[in-house]
Amino acid sequence: MRRRLLALATLSTAATALAGTLAAAYPAQASGHGDKGPVRLNQIQTIATHNSYHHELTSAEKAVQAKRDSGWWNLEYSHASLPAQFSAQRVRSIELDIFPDPEGGLYTKPIVRREAGLGEINDPDMKKPGFKVLHWADHDYGSSCVSLSNCLKQARTWSDANRGHVPIPILLEFKSTDPAMEKLGGPRSPRWDGPLMDKLDAEIRAAIGDDKIIKPDDLRRPGLTLEQSVLKYGWPSVSKSRGKFLFLMDNKVPKPHIAEGSRLDLAKSGEGRTG
Repeated sequence: MRRRLLALATLSTAATALAGTLAAAYPAQASGHGDKGPVRLNQIQTIATHNSYHHELTSAEKAVQAKRDSGWWNLEYSHASLPAQFSAQRVRSIELDIFPDPEGGLYTKPIVRREAGLGEINDPDMKKPGFKVLHWADHDYGSSCVSLSNCLKQARTWSDANRGHVPIPILLEFKSTDPAMEKLGGPRSPRWDGPLMDKLDAEIRAAIGDDKIIKPDDLRRPGLTLEQSVLKYGWPSVSKSRGKFLFLMDNKVPKPHIAEGSRLDLAKSGEGRTG
């Protein structure tokens, strides 16, 4: 049975080393390799974007945002598409906020659109079951790829056309709807639990492919935890990791919207979860 690929994110030192940039988190000697050894993943830095999918809303919706949020101007920006970021901007690390939508269509009627006099979102991807890529479901929903599957497929397509690129970390933040917006009639997202995590694993694997993902089991050595393995033997070399992706989780538990049964904070070595 396959181990949960997202468990890689439970290693706090991994988050330090790879969240946003592949900044050096361990000294060379900690990985058992001197200066003359191969370049490791934690020994390089790359350009990264935050809210990499983000698109600003229409002028009418911005007026609604301004009434409800004094910091609304922080939302007034748009990123290029993911392929354009990879190619034109040389971005090599992205961050995506994801909301669970197991039945589909949960986030098609944002309050900000309603109050701006706009109708339902007509994007077909918003109505499909899966995981949605949004910043703030009822207040700041603009996205260049509203479904996680679509975002990842764009990344995979670019990767296939640019073989040999350095590995690309994809930081995922597990989000939920805003309780204040729920009281105004907005939707309530389901809690993140074990079955949802299994579906997320499946969606990631289907879009990217197992052979393109650096997984916990690729690093863990027999008899050692994931952390112990990395500290003793080091991260994989860049040369052996080219053309691949790795997934990190930008959440600390416990959180109200993350159920204990989901075990997002389970085994720091990624043990105990199956796909």
